[in-house]
Amino acid sequence: MTSVPQLSLKVSTTLGLNVRSGPGTAHAKVGFIPGGSSTKYDILAKNVATATWYQIRFSASVTGWVHANYVQTHGSLVGLPVR
Repeated sequence: MTSVPQLSLKVSTTLGLNVRSGPGTAHAKVGFIPGGSSTKYDILAKNVATATWYQIRFSASVTGWVHANYVQTHGSLVGLPVR
């Protein structure tokens, strides 16, 4: 069984990070990750081959997108779907 890659906030993201309904700031906010959070989120997809946005499982019922500049990834991203 392959493990699911995860991401967490970069330490420098002190103000927190909006979670959006799609890969871009024009999409609605569906959640917020507060600055200083050490929670890890499963990565479900990326928006392009060299991701600028990652789709994450924000909660049991909510998926959303976060900008790659504000997060660090954990685990292999090989084979991650592009959506």
